Amino acid sequence: MPESIPIDMVFTYVDGGDPEHRIKRDLYADRHSAEELNFDREPGKSIDMLYTNVGEITYSVRSVLKYLPWIRTVYIVTDQQTPPVDQHFIDSGRVRIVDHTDLIPSEYLPTFNSVAIESCLHRIEGLSEIFLYNNDDCLHFSPVTQSMLYSIDGTGTISLMLYSYWASVHHLQHIISDLLPKSWFNINAHAMSISNASAQLIRHYQDLKWLDIIVPVHMTFIIRKRTAFRLENELSDALHTCRLHRFRTRGMLSYATMLYTVEKKWHTTSSGLKLYGGGVKKLHHAFNFVRSHSVLESRAVWQKVVCSSAPFVCLNNMKSFEYGTFISVMREKGLGEPIVHQI
Repeated sequence: MPESIPIDMVFTYVDGGDPEHRIKRDLYADRHSAEELNFDREPGKSIDMLYTNVGEITYSVRSVLKYLPWIRTVYIVTDQQTPPVDQHFIDSGRVRIVDHTDLIPSEYLPTFNSVAIESCLHRIEGLSEIFLYNNDDCLHFSPVTQSMLYSIDGTGTISLMLYSYWASVHHLQHIISDLLPKSWFNINAHAMSISNASAQLIRHYQDLKWLDIIVPVHMTFIIRKRTAFRLENELSDALHTCRLHRFRTRGMLSYATMLYTVEKKWHTTSSGLKLYGGGVKKLHHAFNFVRSHSVLESRAVWQKVVCSSAPFVCLNNMKSFEYGTFISVMREKGLGEPIVHQI
């Protein structure tokens, strides 16, 4: 029985400040109302923040190759852009750039919808059967071992470690939001997509109950290609509808919720489910800058980042003015200098 298996890492990347990408995005955004595009987002968060780039991918890739040296290949999925990644990683083949056209059917392109992109990652040519997926705001501040992500039993069966929590909390939020005035309680878009995905799964798989639906913690995802292909086949209509949307809008489904739930249903023993508690919190630190509108407001968050040595870290919703602080902290973390010196 092998002690380890080939594992690849996939990143999705977008530079929202790229003029060509902005022109293309605006062309399609003009077909939607501002209310539709910014539907129920968190206070202080607009759709433009989804595409903000402060050069995270440089450090995300470096942190993977430093703290997950057993990763075979890092794939970066992008839309006709050139991510700022160390050239020697690309020259050696450790990092490969994959364009949207290589894995997303043409009828859905161009797309600015992360759900559509994530739902096609398993189509990357040459991708390992078990692979990891990071947003470009996910980094690693200490070593990650294979045993944190999967186990292999005596028969060679691979069980994925699904770091998750119950989706029912978001379904309850959805019910409450329908009953109360929006001024009292307003569900955000992320929670609604989880509730929508839960309802879709319950309708399609009649043996699933509400407490069977799980949501992955916002950290490194672990995915089995076979599960993703089967989900794509069995819920093709629902995924087709999501992929037709150029942007994440009302009625969107959480693909990650669907994927983790059916992975648990089809492949994973109960020992593979890691509910979000004290153990997971020690491994995963999430830092959200969504309400930081100035350097002073974000300083306290950055102090916590500096002190973190978690294997899995998320730096959510960083803004352009935080570029200098970000670079300084990455330098302090031993992750080097920026490739581009101005974002």
